[in-house]
Amino acid sequence: NRIFVNLRVRPRNEREKKSELLVNYDLQDPKVLNLSTGKTYGFDAVYYDSVTQKGIFNNSVKPVMKNIMSGYQSAILCYGQTGSGKTHTMRGKDHDPDLQGIIPRVARYIYEEKAMNPSVEVKIAYVQLYLGKPRDLLNFREDVHPEFRIIEDELEFVGVTWETAENYTKFMKLADGADTHKVVRATAMNPESSRGHSA
Repeated sequence: NRIFVNLRVRPRNEREKKSELLVNYDLQDPKVLNLSTGKTYGFDAVYYDSVTQKGIFNNSVKPVMKNIMSGYQSAILCYGQTGSGKTHTMRGKDHDPDLQGIIPRVARYIYEEKAMNPSVEVKIAYVQLYLGKPRDLLNFREDVHPEFRIIEDELEFVGVTWETAENYTKFMKLADGADTHKVVRATAMNPESSRGHSA
């Protein structure tokens, strides 16, 4: 019924460990980010660098998935500057069950629910918005751009490929294949920074 905004503080990298702390780790409030400057910012949830991928999923994503499986339209977005950990949070490391991100965990959750309700059909589309134009990553062609339009509160893509994914393996194979068509560029903070927004 409303937008929930959660914050994840990623671990500091080697360069950041040599500078002053920005976050006051002595005051780890689950809903308030306390900065070393004394400023505070409120959120629906604050996750510090000790949080696990499973913890993020169970606390922030699973309630959304329950709504989706009940027929409600919902979305989960990761937003932040380059190098802030969006890909780690969304994708993680497929080969390590503890480090799997939101996407593989969502897929696993969907198929666990489907096992209890075989009538559920799973279809996947993968779109990247790059320079204001949608790119169909499941059926990518450089010269073809699907269209999108907003009607009332609904976003609709026209001319986007939808593939049926019968099981977890097919879902992840489609997602992996689509990832190969994403536009990425090297930046000072990330050698493979995605250059658009994927849905």
